[in-house]
Amino acid sequence: MTQTRGKLISDGGEGYIYEAADDPNLLMKIFKESDLSGTPIVTDDLNEKLKYMEQNPPEILIEKGAVAWPIRRISEIDRLAGFFMPKLKVDEHIQRTYSYRHPMLEASEYKRFPSVKSRIKIAVNLCSAIDELHRKGYVFGDFNHHNVGVNYKTGQVCFMDCDSFHITDNKGKVFRTNVIMAGYLAPEIIAHCNAERAAGRPFDLDKVALPTFTRESDLFCLAVHIFKLLMNGVDPFRGIKYDVVGSNASPFVGNEAIERDSYVFKPGNKPSAIFCPSADSLPPDVLSLFNRTFIDGRNDPTVRTSAADWYIILNRFLSNELAQCNENEKHYFYKYLDSCPYCTADNLFLTEHAAAFANEPVAAPMKTNAKQEEPVSPSRTSKTRNTGSSSPAATASNSSSSVPAPGSLSVSDKISIKTILGWSFITIAIAVLIMFIGAGLLEALILAIPVVLALYAIPEVYRVCYKETKNYIVLIPMLAVLVLMLINLIESVLGLNFVFNRIIGFTRLDPFSILLRIMFLSAILGILRNIERKAKNLINTKFSVWWIVLIFSASFITGSLIRLLIYIV
Repeated sequence: MTQTRGKLISDGGEGYIYEAADDPNLLMKIFKESDLSGTPIVTDDLNEKLKYMEQNPPEILIEKGAVAWPIRRISEIDRLAGFFMPKLKVDEHIQRTYSYRHPMLEASEYKRFPSVKSRIKIAVNLCSAIDELHRKGYVFGDFNHHNVGVNYKTGQVCFMDCDSFHITDNKGKVFRTNVIMAGYLAPEIIAHCNAERAAGRPFDLDKVALPTFTRESDLFCLAVHIFKLLMNGVDPFRGIKYDVVGSNASPFVGNEAIERDSYVFKPGNKPSAIFCPSADSLPPDVLSLFNRTFIDGRNDPTVRTSAADWYIILNRFLSNELAQCNENEKHYFYKYLDSCPYCTADNLFLTEHAAAFANEPVAAPMKTNAKQEEPVSPSRTSKTRNTGSSSPAATASNSSSSVPAPGSLSVSDKISIKTILGWSFITIAIAVLIMFIGAGLLEALILAIPVVLALYAIPEVYRVCYKETKNYIVLIPMLAVLVLMLINLIESVLGLNFVFNRIIGFTRLDPFSILLRIMFLSAILGILRNIERKAKNLINTKFSVWWIVLIFSASFITGSLIRLLIYIV
C-alpha cells in the first residue's frame, strides 16, 4: 500500500484528512506538528497506542463500515506521520439527525429530517455499535455528537476520531482521552475532577488521576444520544423547575447542567424546551431506562442501562409498539397514547413562536388535525390504539393572523406546478400519439388519461407494495390489473377485440369501460397512496394481500353495477 495523498477533505485541530490516492475505500489522517497550544501531537505514546489499535481491531465494526479505525500507520522519515482508516459512508453528524425542525416554519430542512421511526432505528444501531466496541475492551471516551456519523439510507452509525479513544492495552497501560465536548461528561468524572482540584492536585482530563473514562461513562453518553433522538433533539439536562412559567427561562447548559443535576424528568423538573414531548409520551420501560441512567446511575454508575438492554427495549418499541400518525407521516409514537405527542409539541412550539414569525413567509404545513382548542399532554389508555393526533390549530392561528392555520396536505401529497406541467405534457403527447393511430381528438384525450395515471401508478405500487413491505405476493394483483388495463386500452385504440374486451365486453367508445378503468386507477392512486399509514393499523401492522384484493374487487363490482344500471334504465 503506497502512501500517496489524494484530495484534501478536511483540516482539523490535530491533522489533515486526505483521500488515499491508490485506494478509494481508504482515507489518510496526517498529523500536524502541534496543536493550538503548541503541544506536540505526535508522541511515543501515540505511536504505541496506534500500534496496539492496529493489532487489535474491532473486526465486526470495521466489516460493517461503522468505525474509522486506524488500520495501518504511516511513517515519513522514520517517524509517525499518520494512519490509514476506512472511508465511511456518512451523510451527517448525528446532531443533524436529531436537531429539532418544525414542519411549517422550517419546511425545506424538514424534508430531509428523518422520521421518528428512522431515529429509533438509528438509536438501535448506535446501541449495537457501542456494545460491540465495549466487547472488544475499548472505551469511546469523547462520545459526542461530532464523533458519530449517520448514513440516512441504511441507518448505520459510524464512529469517528477513533485515535482519541480511551484505551487500556493488554498490559494495563492506559492511553487516555484528554478532552470531551461539554454536555457529555459523566457526573462521576466531574465530581472526580472537582475533588482533585479541591485537594490542590491536577484536575484537567489529560492530567487528573485515573480512572476517568469508563464503560459506564460511555453508557451515560449513549443515553444522552438516545434521549435526543427520541425527544426532538432536547438535551436531557436542559431542565428547569416545574413551577417556572414559560420556555424562556435560562437553564444551565453543558457540564454545569449535568453537575447541577438538571435532568428534565427528575421529580420537580420539566424540559425548558417547549418542543420536548412529555415523559408520558415514552413507553414505561423506555422511560425507566432513562431514569435508571440519569437518576439511579448518578450516584452509582454501575446501575446505568447497558447498551444490550437499550437494544432489546428499543427494538421491541420499534417492532411492536409504534403507531404512525395520520397527520404527519414522519411522526411515529407509542401506540397506546390518545394523541401524537410530536404533533402536540409542534403546535406548542408554533403557538409560542408565532409572533416571531408574524412578518415572515411560512411554508405550507404538514397535515394537522384541529379537534382540540388547547394543547394537552398525551395520556395513556390500556384499550385504545390510536393512529391519529389532536392538535391545537386554533390556538396557533389566533396567535398571529399571518401564520396560516394548519392545512390538509402532508409533504408527500403536495403536487408542485412543475409536476402538474410534466404530467400534462405527457398526457398531451400520448393523446397525440393515439390520435395518429386512428382515434379522434376527444377520444384520444379520454383514452390518454388512464395511461398517464397508469404510468404514475406503477412506481407508487412499487414503492408502497414492494419497497416498503418486501412482499412479492402483494405485487401480483396490482400488476395484473395494470397489465389488463393497458391491454384493454391498446385493444380499444386499435379496434381489436381479443383478451380484455372479450372478457368484459367493452367497446372502444364505451364510456363506462373508461369509468371502470379510472376507478381501478383511483383505487391505486387514492387508497394505496395512504395504505402505508392506514392499513398498518387496520391489519395488525402488516400489509395483507386480501386487503388489496378487496380494494380491486370493490372497484370492479361498483363499476360493473353502474354500467349494468345505466343499460337497464
